[in-house]
Amino acid sequence: MADGNQGGGGPAQAPAGDFLTKLSEAYPYGDEPPRLTVAINDMAAGAPDGTVFGDDGVRPVRHVLPDDAMKRPETIGDVLAWIDQRIRVFPMDQVWLTQVGPMMNWCADPKEEQWAQAVTEILFGATYGGPGSSYNMGTKKGVARFPASENWETYIFSRIQRRYRSTLARESKRHKVTFGHYNIGSWRIPDPIEDSLGTASPTGGASSPPDGSAPPEASLLAEDEEAPVVGPMKDDRLLEDPMGPRWKEQKNDDPAVPIVVACQHLATYGALTRGFRVEHLDSAGYAAQFATGSLAIFSGRPATPSDEPPPQGGRWYTLHSAAADKASAGPAAGASSPPVAYEDLLKIERARQLSPPLTPGTIFVFDPDAGAQKVTLYLSRYEDEYIREKILMKHFAARKTPGEQEVESPYSQKDRVAPDYQRELELTKPKEDPKLLEDLRYFEKGRETANADITRAKIQAKLKEDLATWESQKALALDTKTSAVVIDLKKQLDGSHIHYVLRVHKDKPLVQLMDTGNGANFWAKIDKESPGRGALVEFMQAGIVDGSAQNKVGPGQMLGFCGMGVTPPPPEDLGEMAAFIKKARPIGLFRLVLTMRPSKAAMTPSDVLYVSRLARMYGSSPEQNYTVAQMLWGIRNTPGFTNLQPWVIFFIPRGVLARSMWAHGGREMTLGTFMSEVAPRYKAEFGGPASLKLHKNYLPAVAITNSGRQLVDCPINFST
Repeated sequence: MADGNQGGGGPAQAPAGDFLTKLSEAYPYGDEPPRLTVAINDMAAGAPDGTVFGDDGVRPVRHVLPDDAMKRPETIGDVLAWIDQRIRVFPMDQVWLTQVGPMMNWCADPKEEQWAQAVTEILFGATYGGPGSSYNMGTKKGVARFPASENWETYIFSRIQRRYRSTLARESKRHKVTFGHYNIGSWRIPDPIEDSLGTASPTGGASSPPDGSAPPEASLLAEDEEAPVVGPMKDDRLLEDPMGPRWKEQKNDDPAVPIVVACQHLATYGALTRGFRVEHLDSAGYAAQFATGSLAIFSGRPATPSDEPPPQGGRWYTLHSAAADKASAGPAAGASSPPVAYEDLLKIERARQLSPPLTPGTIFVFDPDAGAQKVTLYLSRYEDEYIREKILMKHFAARKTPGEQEVESPYSQKDRVAPDYQRELELTKPKEDPKLLEDLRYFEKGRETANADITRAKIQAKLKEDLATWESQKALALDTKTSAVVIDLKKQLDGSHIHYVLRVHKDKPLVQLMDTGNGANFWAKIDKESPGRGALVEFMQAGIVDGSAQNKVGPGQMLGFCGMGVTPPPPEDLGEMAAFIKKARPIGLFRLVLTMRPSKAAMTPSDVLYVSRLARMYGSSPEQNYTVAQMLWGIRNTPGFTNLQPWVIFFIPRGVLARSMWAHGGREMTLGTFMSEVAPRYKAEFGGPASLKLHKNYLPAVAITNSGRQLVDCPINFST
């Protein structure tokens, strides 16, 4: 399936002089940093026999399959073989070749570049959302969350560390609560690990046997096996009844990473992949809040007394002297650091002159309340009960100086009278739910009378309830009198944001960010570019990609900027970390779908030619990790890309399935073994006989496809 100028599935052999000139001059990228988003689509790729090329003789522009060949099994087989060869034979290292010029321009430390490439590859294309809620691995009544931040995200974060801790499940001394619920014993038994560290000694301080010998599990280790570290400890003794779970720490030889992250999780991975531990982030990870500046990674002090001190040398740069008292460069720093002008942080040229300076891994935090603990506003009852957060955003938008906590706005005035909201409310009068109407049309079209009747009843019941709430709001809004409302600002507000630095230019005042908002402009451009290239299609929210060069930092609401955090020097060798995180399993599922490429009309079920079985995003060996980036590279220039469209649809596993996949050692578990060995024990979740159901056991996350024409291709509709 190869053209004379191109190897089937492999990188094209472009004219050597032209190709090398482009690399050496970093053309056409200028001062842009290395970008995986660009590399995947700009790297010359193989093309099938019969491809029409552009004027340069290299760029494929058209490959059409005859209508009578579209549905032949051998055609489907050719496309599948093409994709399989590209993802198995040609590693991502080759994809980065077009970025050698930008690497030469930007890179001062080869290990920093290895890290930047690795962390981009594992998180590229991740959909936007919270890993804890998306994987939905369950809660348990009576569980004590200790520390207060401990949850499934703490466990998920730990799975990318070279050493990680498992909290151990045990009842408190009075049997009122259970500690250590948020971990997984094994994929076969995806339940919390029981605390089996032994009983307390007669002195009451340790859990070793009374004769002082090692805990019972140490005797079960092989001679060459490393005994796990256990804790928390005090005076070199394991605490019998700490105010929280006990834990064991061990080597991680099966790293894993989510396919769904929000801005705070993405930034947290910017620290964890550099060798820091979730304990250095107070077991919670970063937050898009002012309080992030007090985390151990910046303060230099352990989050809990029983923890070892975190790496030293980090600093939280704040705009407030009060907060600066907590943000020194470590216990030995002496006097607190003075407040910094926001221009010194947001303008890269100035931020590089600080001590310590901006470096890869540095975070920027934007919090509308800028760290204020409470605020008193004068609100009507309607404003307080229904639009309080909207009012808060308007109040803080009146801030005149970035980082200022005390803000004056019309809402802080004691004699304020609330406006008339009647006209605004009239515009929001509830209507029949559009999603339910869509379901109704589907049932009516399929002549499913019973389901249609049930859906009509749901539509009317919901509309009645919504109208009653609306009428109540209108009545409440008639009262324009206001009174003082003291608002506790513990909750993260809309408009909060955090991102981190992926690369710093070795000479120029430029940085590249890894940010959840990077994708919009890039994918809009790709949709209009050359056929055969890859693009992400939005389902939950468009996938995350690496950013372009910037000489200043900040989202639109820069007045909410509250600080910059420079992390300490990496505690692990970045080259080793890069190799380690490339072995991380993406915890997700996928289906490969082939369809007719529609011209303008919406896709219909008759356009679907092939749907693969549900598969894991990884294979049996540590090198077999089918990331979104790897799969996007795999579907470049597929046979018939002009009229046959490939899709890879990625899904987020949920519940028990997610727990088994996240478990250490879960790589060996196939979906078949899960359904035969694990699912039957959880009939409430999988039914009998056990089966996997879309939207219950797994959710659509993001899809990728390639372009076959100059217009945007039609997305798949998951409701049909």
